[in-house]
Amino acid sequence: RKNIEKPFYFVPRPEFVRKHAEDELNEGFFGQFLFMDKIWTFDYQRKEVTLHASVDLNDSDKHTQRIGFKKDMIGNPKFGHPSFTMKVEGKDLPMLFDTGASFNLSDTARDSLNSKSTIGGSFIAESIFREWKDEHPEWRIIEGGDVIKEGDNTYAFDMIEVPVVELGGIEVGPTWFSMRPDAAWSKGMIRTMDKVVKGALGGSALKYLSVTIDYKNELLSFNKK
Repeated sequence: RKNIEKPFYFVPRPEFVRKHAEDELNEGFFGQFLFMDKIWTFDYQRKEVTLHASVDLNDSDKHTQRIGFKKDMIGNPKFGHPSFTMKVEGKDLPMLFDTGASFNLSDTARDSLNSKSTIGGSFIAESIFREWKDEHPEWRIIEGGDVIKEGDNTYAFDMIEVPVVELGGIEVGPTWFSMRPDAAWSKGMIRTMDKVVKGALGGSALKYLSVTIDYKNELLSFNKK
């Protein structure tokens, strides 16, 4: 909807292109530096993405919250990885807003979910995963459902289905999360974020909503139509 004036670059690894071309999903993806300094709406219900010239968001609205970015010494964002807060059973959990989060499903997970091999997902720290599993043995789990291949190594992570997630005061669900080690957030993502988060929220939860994110004014708003 608006001309992009600043250039951006993305050079995918050959194995990435081959994998996703086989899935007939895409030939690449946009990254954090394209989204920074702009205002976007991701309308999952209508399957639309809008780039706004301006938008009227206010963090006094119950569906809108402030987001955080890692900044340089004079207060300018260095990276486009926004932190925000979601709730599960009334507990605040700091998360990465990650529209690109995805699962690479095992055969078992694909059959269980009646799905293609790569779908939108969300991730959660192992400590939270264990807490959910212990407190709610009735929640669905797919062992080794999310598979990552790195060179000659293959890693399989368990997945858990959370019945209700609260985003900006709106309850949505069910939502699937794939477990990741706590260190992935406390030692990995912290390098590009303003705080240690407990996971990354993506399409498995956002698919229920329309989401507007104002990177420049650091605001995130959820809407359920």
